Amino acid sequence: MSHDFTQGHPLPSAWWGELKRILRLRPEPPPEESHEGLSALFVRKREVRPAEIRTCTVRSADHVTHAANRLRSRQPVIINLEEMPAEDRGRALDFLSGVAYGLDGSYESVAAWVFLLVPGSVEIVDEE
Repeated sequence: MSHDFTQGHPLPSAWWGELKRILRLRPEPPPEESHEGLSALFVRKREVRPAEIRTCTVRSADHVTHAANRLRSRQPVIINLEEMPAEDRGRALDFLSGVAYGLDGSYESVAAWVFLLVPGSVEIVDEE
C-alpha cells in the first residue's frame, strides 16, 4: 500500500529558511595521499545529486516505517508527529532517532513534535 504523506502538509516557508540556514552537506574527505614516486593516472569523479529533503506527516506506525525507509536511503527527512496519537509520539521518535544513529546521523527539533533527521552524510549546523 503506497502513501504520499507530504500532500496537503507543506512546511511553512519560515521552516525552509531555517533548514537552509542549519543544514549543510559535509565536505568530502581529503584525497588520499599519493605514494612517493607515483603520479596520479586516474581521477575519480563523483556524481553529485541535488539535495532533497523529504517531509512526512506521521499518523501511524506505517508512516514511521516510511520515514525510516527514506532515512535509510540516505535522504534527510522532516517528520511531523503532531497528528500521531500522543501516547505513540515518543516511541516513534525513539525508533527514528535510532535509525538515524545507526546511519551515523543525527536529528534536531525544528518545532513542537517536528524533527529533522539526517543520515551520516549530512551535517546539521547551528550558526547562532
